Amino acid sequence: MTTQPVTALDSADFRDFSLKEVIRYNHNTAKVRVPSSRRQRDLCKGGGDDNEGKPVVRPYTPVSAPHTPGELALVIKRYPDGTDIHTLFHRNLIRHIMTQHSLAQPNETTKFKLIFGNVTPADILIREELDEMASKSNGRFEVRYIISRPDETWTGAKGRIDAKVIKSYLPGPELGSRVMVFVCGPPGQVAAVSGPKDGLAQGELGGALKDLGYVKEQVYYKF
Repeated sequence: MTTQPVTALDSADFRDFSLKEVIRYNHNTAKVRVPSSRRQRDLCKGGGDDNEGKPVVRPYTPVSAPHTPGELALVIKRYPDGTDIHTLFHRNLIRHIMTQHSLAQPNETTKFKLIFGNVTPADILIREELDEMASKSNGRFEVRYIISRPDETWTGAKGRIDAKVIKSYLPGPELGSRVMVFVCGPPGQVAAVSGPKDGLAQGELGGALKDLGYVKEQVYYKF
């Protein structure tokens, strides 16, 4: 007989949590922590009322490891035209959790390369965590930051994620099934890199990845 671990969240109902801590990442993003005596699920919903009393619901992806007891952590980004419960910038964080889990497995040999594009250096989320993961990965995880509007202090890569950047940094399509590419970001960036999504469907492969010779089976997910 096997039993499933009790989780902190219930997909069929809302649960109340007390706010434990708010940690500012940058000018528009913060990490919120709530105490929990149970394990978490991979995705939860947060809700509340707006200024007019209307319900607002958003999906949230926990950034604390799923097996971590005692804490549930979320990263929330404020948008100028957003509602009172701000849309979670969760796309990059899903990838962060996946990488974190794989790197923790002693017999795993999968390598990860992340190209992280942002407008300014201040927009880079979880940079300290990513740099720490890279330093402890024994070469299995590498991250390259690229900034489209750098200031005078920025010494890293400049510009946008395009075919030239991808070709210089990622494994090539000739590796076949041994390479998998995940693409996430705002719709315009996703379209330029891998072709637009078709509603909730993935859509056809296009953009820079198609130009470089990657095939649909190698671009595992656009989100």
